[in-house]
Amino acid sequence: MTNQERFPGAYIGQGAYIEQGAYIGQGARIGQGAHIGQGALIRKGDEYVTVLGYADDYWKTLTRRNGVLWINAGCRDFSLDDALKHWRKAPNRELTYALVKAAAKKHGAA
Repeated sequence: MTNQERFPGAYIGQGAYIEQGAYIGQGARIGQGAHIGQGALIRKGDEYVTVLGYADDYWKTLTRRNGVLWINAGCRDFSLDDALKHWRKAPNRELTYALVKAAAKKHGAA
């Protein structure tokens, strides 16, 4: 049985691999040579994904969905702008804010 038969609706390209704890939503497509890191969260329509790191008890990933940058943290999604606002003054979330701010700077949003 092929992977396509075992996992209908999902595609994983040649040489791609997925680490323990990653979640990949139905309809996601993973291209040839991709590496999905531990704790990554990928939803349908995500075009670009990078794991920002682990802080404040959750993995943080950056994705581009429909042309908008999103931060995934645990079960929550924020646009990059909303993530900056949300974590700017959140108590005990300084590390999360630092990761999000660095991602914004790198991608020209800060």
